[in-house]
Amino acid sequence: MLIIPPLQTPDESSHFLRVYQLSQFHLAPTIQDNIVGGELPRSLSKTIKLLDTNPSLRFHAETKYDIHRTAEVLHMPLNKQDTMFTSGVTGYAPVGYIPQSIGVFLGSLINLPAIVLMYIARLMSLLVWIALIFTAITIVPYRKWAFVAVGLLPMLVAQAVSPGIDAMSIGLGVLFIASVLFLRTKTRIPTKWWVGLLVIACLIALTKQTTILVLGFVFLLKLSQFDTKRWKSYLKKALLLLLPAFLLVGWSLVSLSVESPVPGQDSGAQLSNIIHTPLRLPQVLFNTFFTTWGDDVVRSLIGNFGWIDTPLAGGIVAIGYIFIAAILFIGYESINKKLSRIHKILLLLLTFLYVIGTCTALYLLYSPVNFDVIYGLQGRYFLLVLFMLIPVFAVTSIKMPRKSYIKLVRIGSLFLIVASALTIYLRYYVELF
Repeated sequence: MLIIPPLQTPDESSHFLRVYQLSQFHLAPTIQDNIVGGELPRSLSKTIKLLDTNPSLRFHAETKYDIHRTAEVLHMPLNKQDTMFTSGVTGYAPVGYIPQSIGVFLGSLINLPAIVLMYIARLMSLLVWIALIFTAITIVPYRKWAFVAVGLLPMLVAQAVSPGIDAMSIGLGVLFIASVLFLRTKTRIPTKWWVGLLVIACLIALTKQTTILVLGFVFLLKLSQFDTKRWKSYLKKALLLLLPAFLLVGWSLVSLSVESPVPGQDSGAQLSNIIHTPLRLPQVLFNTFFTTWGDDVVRSLIGNFGWIDTPLAGGIVAIGYIFIAAILFIGYESINKKLSRIHKILLLLLTFLYVIGTCTALYLLYSPVNFDVIYGLQGRYFLLVLFMLIPVFAVTSIKMPRKSYIKLVRIGSLFLIVASALTIYLRYYVELF
C-alpha cells in the first residue's frame, strides 16, 4: 500500500475522484459538454497533476518517483469550497466504493490534504479486502489454505490496495463461493443465511457485471435445503438469481448515460460486426491469447504492477504458475460433501463463461471497432477464476501432509510477495543504470 507511489495503480486518479464525489453524497457523475465529471475541489486536480506529471511515471520505466512530490502536496489544503468541474470520474455503481468513501468522508471533515485522503482510500480498500477474505476462509468447510494462497497472490494484493472496486467485487465473489460451499454441508439453509446470500448477491450485481456469474454456484445447493414447502424453495432459489439480475440491468441502463466514450469505440457497430461475422470473435480471442499480445495477459495474472508497466521477471511468473498449479492439484484432507461430476462440469462451464464474458465485454465496450485483439485485457480480470476452480479440484489423487501443504503456501506466498515488493521498489525508486 505504501511502496506503490500515489496514482500508480490502474486508473487510480479516476477511482479516487469517484470516491471523493461519493463521500460528499453525489451518487452519480455529472455531464458537462459531453464530458463526464463533477464539481470537485480544485485541490484534487492540482494534487493529481503534481503527483503524476512533469515528468509522468506512467509507461516510463526510466522515470523514478521523487518523494519530494509527496512532501509538496502534503502542504496543499483541501479547501472544499474552492471547486471546479473535473473530468475523468468513473461511472461505476457506488457499492464498490462504500468503504473508501466512508474513510474519505471522515478525513474530509477535518480537511486532510488530498494526498492523505488518497492513502485513506487505499487503506479502507485493503481493510475491506482483508475482512471479506478472512470471513470467507473462516466459513469455507475445506481447502482453507488454498483460499489463503490465492488471496495472497501479488496481483490480487496490489488490486486490494487500489481505491477501485476490485477489492469489493472479488471479495464479495469469494465470500459468496465460500458461503455456498459451507451451506452444502447443511440439511436446511436457515433464513438468516438465505438473507445473507441474497444481500451478497445483490451487492455483487452492483460492482462489476461479470462477477455476477459466481451466482451460478447457487445450483450446487439442493432445492430441498431452502424450505420444506416446494413453492417457497423455488421462490427463494429464484430470487437469488433474479433480483441481482434485475439490479444489474437497472444500473447498466443508468451507467450508459455517465460513461465517457472511448476513441474509436462503438459498441453497437462492434456487436453488429460479431453477429454478422460469427468467426470474428473466436479469431480475436485467438489473436489475444496465442500471439505475443497475450504475454502481458499471462504475466499480469501473477504480477504486473503500476499502470501495467512494472512486470515481474519471467522466471518469477513461471514460479507463480507452478505455485498455483500445486495448491490447486495437491490436496491434504478428506472431504465429506464431494462435488458430483455434474457439479464440476457446471463450475467449469461457469468459469469458461466468466472468461469469455469478460473478454467479450472488453471487446464491446473498450476495444476500437473491428480491432484484431481485445484491447485493455489484463490477467488481473481473471483472478476470481482461481477461487472458482478451488472446489473443482478439491478432491485430488495427489496428497501431501497437511503441515507440508501449509508450509508450501507460506513459503510460496512469502516469496512472491517479497519478489513483488522488490520489483516495485526498484522500478519506482532506484536508478539501476
